[in-house]
Formats: sequence, C-alpha cells, structure tokens
Amino acid sequence: MRTDKDKKRPQDPIDRIEYMEELFDKGLKLIKEAEENPIPFLNFQSEIEKLDEYYSDERWKNDFALDEEGKLPAGLKRGVLSEDGLYNLLGENKEVLETIREKYKDDSEVSAKIRFLNYEAFKKDILLNNWKVFGVEIYENGKLAYSFGDTNTNVHPIYSVSKSILAIAVGIALDRNLIDLEKNILYYVPPKYTSGLSKELREKWEKVTLSKLMTMSVPGFPFRAPDDNYMDFSFSIKDFRPDENKFEYSNIPAYLVGVALNEALGEDVGEFIEKNILEPLEITDATYSRCSKGYFYGASGMFMSVNDLSKIGLLLYNGGVYNGKRIVSEEFVKKATSVLQMNHEGGYGYFIWKFHEGFCMSGKFKQECFILPERGLIVTYLADIEDGSSYLLKSMEKNILRL
Repeated sequence: MRTDKDKKRPQDPIDRIEYMEELFDKGLKLIKEAEENPIPFLNFQSEIEKLDEYYSDERWKNDFALDEEGKLPAGLKRGVLSEDGLYNLLGENKEVLETIREKYKDDSEVSAKIRFLNYEAFKKDILLNNWKVFGVEIYENGKLAYSFGDTNTNVHPIYSVSKSILAIAVGIALDRNLIDLEKNILYYVPPKYTSGLSKELREKWEKVTLSKLMTMSVPGFPFRAPDDNYMDFSFSIKDFRPDENKFEYSNIPAYLVGVALNEALGEDVGEFIEKNILEPLEITDATYSRCSKGYFYGASGMFMSVNDLSKIGLLLYNGGVYNGKRIVSEEFVKKATSVLQMNHEGGYGYFIWKFHEGFCMSGKFKQECFILPERGLIVTYLADIEDGSSYLLKSMEKNILRL
C-alpha cells in the first residue's frame, strides 16, 4: 500500500534509475552496519522506512526479522539482490524496472543506464557474498561496456577453457588442410607409444576419430590421468566404448587431440598457438603447460587474464575474425560452437559448450566466457570458487541476461 508520498518519487526515467541506485547503496550500507552491530528490529525497520517511506504495508517485515541470536538472517544477503526483501522495498521493484525497460527500449540513453544498473547489481552481488572473483568484463556489440576487478594485470588458471583454445588451433590447421578430423587417433600418434596395444585394443582405438574426441563422444575414459604421464596412461585404458557415441566428459580426449595436432603440424602446439592465436590477438602474458613427454597439455594448464580470455571470446563472436584479421574460418567457428553432441547441459561442440542461445568456454572453478551473438553480448569472468555451487552463474543470468 502506497501513500501520497509516492508522488515525490522522480518521474524522469533516468532520475528514477539513479534514485533506485541511491536507495540500493544505502540499503547495502545499512545491512553491513546491522550485521556488524545488530540493532533491534524496530530500529532497523525505522531506518528502512527513512529510505523509502511510501512503503507502509506489512508484507516484507518477516524478511527482516532478526534471528534468536539477534543477527540478520543469512537469506537476507541473497534477498538483497534476488529481487525480494530489501531490493523490492527500495522503491523500483522488478516489475517497475521491466516496465521502464520496455517503455524506453528504443531510447539508447535510458537503455544504457538500465544495463549499467544491471551490471552494477552483478558486481554488488559478488562483493556482498565475498565470492572470489578476480575480474569481470562485459562487451556489447563487440565493444567493452563494463569491467570490474583485475582484468589486465594478472594471469589466472583457466583450466578447461584451454580445451576451447586448442579447438581453435585445430580449426586453423583444418583450414590449412593439415589435419583430418575423421582420421583415427592412431593415425597421428607416434607408433612407439601404441606398439604394445593388443589386437582388441588397437581395433577399438581405430574407431576413435579426432571428431569423436573433440565432442567427448567416447564414453569410458577416466576423468584424468593420476600424474602428468598422460600418454602411457591413455593407452593403458581398456574400458572405453567407441561404439556408443555418448557424451562423457574427460581430459583424456583433449590431451590426445593435442598430441595429434602436434604430429599433424610437425611443430609444438604451444608455439603454434602463440604464433597463430595469441600474438594476433595481442595476448602477451598467457602461459601453458606440457606433459612428461613434452606435448602441449590440451585439457588444461593455461593461464591468462580476464581481458585475454575476452579476446578469445571476441574472436569467436566475430566468426573467426579479430581486429579485421581472419584467424580461423567462419565455417569452423560455426561448427565448433554448434551442438554436435547432446548432453544434460544443452549440448557440446568442439570443446565448446552450448549456453542458452549462444555458447561458452568454461573452466572447473568458475572461469567463464559466455558468448551470445544474438544479444550482441560477451560476459567474461575468472574466479576461484571450488564449492561446485551455481550462485555466481545464477547471479550473472539474473542480473545481466535478465533470466
């Protein structure tokens, strides 16, 4: 129930958004102060009412009740940014903001302000929850629109995003007719590593094409080797099932593709990536690792900055072109980012995941680059969150993608 004081709210759309931001910031400050020095509920309620007096109904009070120890409920932290509790209390709730967005969607100034507000909400969610996120970049139509944290200074592990970069290197070799994805892996791996295979195992490996490996379509591989001797471990595996054509994620396929690419090129894959991907994209500080046999470890092991990963995202967003220069064919990018193998996550291409109406490159501890060409959007962040939770992803989807 709103009072006549409602009339005092700004009517200009941009002023209303700024008003919302001001209330939001005050609300966050109030919550932090209350957590550090819990205050009686009535005083807390009184302070809230000073922020936005036109709210006079009772519906939200339980969201702010202190627990038995006199502390604010843990759920309140999430409530602030999940559009219930305090967020709704602070003036413009989700429905009002959506109305503004729809009404002024053709007004570039208002639309930009609304998007900025969404990006700020994602940042505040990260800070409020103390998520270990190193940095964030958001691109609109190929241009940097927002950044937060350390995006350029330091490199961080990107884990399985390394697989996606390997896929691009394979695409470049494919464009040059240097590799055939329908050849089996034994065609490329030096015989000295496979000479001890039994007849039965050799016949199974002869069914394992590079295409199957790049789409994780050979079930039965362990997730990883127990040490860095991936070569010997890979060819000691007996229970893989090449006839099933079923998605099963593992580091073994990416490693073997890296070996095959090395042999197809006749040069070190890491150096090939440096020369044909990193240097053209002006990525100067990225690093990578090798296995005990000296091969590029294609499954993981790369380090780069948030901005570096965004450049890889821009390359894919632009269909294989970076700063006007063709790096890899558009044909390969389209195929690599399409659904070539189904899974529970929505699909998989060549070491690249399907993501909503776009695709993404993903590492195990929340290293992400989401590319949504239809929206003209790229979202990149590097983090170190090992708990397996999806809170960071859900916050990004809610605040940036508006899902």
